[in-house]
Amino acid sequence: MGLFRPLYTDPDTGYRYYQPEQFEMAERIRMLRSLELSLEDIRQILASDSPELTKEILEKHRKHIMGQIQTHQRILQQLDQVSLEKQNYPVEQVFLQDRTLIAYSTISGLKDIERYRLEAIEKLSPMSSGPSGSLFAIQKNALDPERMQGLLEHQRVLNPRAFEVTFGMQVQEATGSVRLPLHHAILPGGPYLKTTHNGPYEPLHLAHQAVVKSAQQHGLTFGPICFEHFEVGPWHETDPAMWITHVFYQVEPQTLP
Repeated sequence: MGLFRPLYTDPDTGYRYYQPEQFEMAERIRMLRSLELSLEDIRQILASDSPELTKEILEKHRKHIMGQIQTHQRILQQLDQVSLEKQNYPVEQVFLQDRTLIAYSTISGLKDIERYRLEAIEKLSPMSSGPSGSLFAIQKNALDPERMQGLLEHQRVLNPRAFEVTFGMQVQEATGSVRLPLHHAILPGGPYLKTTHNGPYEPLHLAHQAVVKSAQQHGLTFGPICFEHFEVGPWHETDPAMWITHVFYQVEPQTLP
């Protein structure tokens, strides 16, 4: 690369020898390479004592990275659209009975939901007596107009506004006591719209989108609850292609045909 020259190279063995003072330079080169700067940019930074030049090069590289991120985001949206066309999301009306859960509740934004999901699995798995430890994630008051419009426009909407989410695993009945922060909870029954997503979680919002569109087409009004039932997840199966997630949206009974 020509960025870091040894003090001496043995002509017979080819061994390279460096001074201790050169290790600091080697570490700086390693750090700059980790930022994916070009060799020419690194060479200019090392050859110059000008903080202004270094700042200019780094800012130019930052804009380049931001452009790549925007390009990748567009590609992700296109991939999601292809996934939607490939995977059908038939929506059906179902009537559920109340479910008793051993639960863990928190206040979260959508962008933090995965972290809390993993935390809930760790806390709840030893307590569950339900079938294969399937997990429910119940969201209350998360169905704001911004999120709904985003779903209809094929967008992921990571609304920073906090809402209540309860993770739970089904138990036969709420008997005995549990230690905080765990508690017993009821997943209310009644009419819901349901669809099923197969595969990794990145395009899961497309299943939500299908339910929202179906409700809009049929003039239905949602209740305050939607939930995801993770029938098969990473705690059961390491292959994401095998994961099964059911999406449910509560429907106001008076709007049903």
